[in-house]
Amino acid sequence: MAQMVNALRDAGIGFRYTNEEAARFRAEGWWGDEILLDRLDRWTNEAPDRELVTDGVGRLTYGQARGQAYRLAARLRELGVEPGDRVLAQLPNWNEFVVIYLAAVRAGATLVPIMPIYPRSPSRPASSGPSTT
Repeated sequence: MAQMVNALRDAGIGFRYTNEEAARFRAEGWWGDEILLDRLDRWTNEAPDRELVTDGVGRLTYGQARGQAYRLAARLRELGVEPGDRVLAQLPNWNEFVVIYLAAVRAGATLVPIMPIYPRSPSRPASSGPSTT
C-alpha cells in the first residue's frame, strides 16, 4: 500500500491518507489484501442466498449476481475482450449494472459507464480506440 501511495504522490496525484493512516487501517482490518472478486467469492460461499443488490424492481442474491457475472465474463472473453480492454455500458442504476461491472472485472477489462441521459451516438470520445467493446 505504501508503494501505491508514494506512486500516486510522485505522479502529482493527491492521496487522502498518510502512510501511517494506511498502515493503521490495515492493522485494524479495515483494509486487506482481498480484491473485489475474492470478496465476492467469499461472501457468495458464505451466504449465496443473501441479497446483494436491489434496484427497487428486482433483487439479486450474491449467488445470482456471481453466476450471471461470471457467465457474462466468459461470453465477453469469447467475443474477444482481453485484459486491459474497455467495456462500455449505458444503462440506469439497475441490478444489471452490478452484473456488468463484475463481469468486466472478471474478464480483466475496465468498465466505462456512460450516463443514460447522453443520447446514442456512433462516435463518442469514450468509445474511441481499438480496445473498446
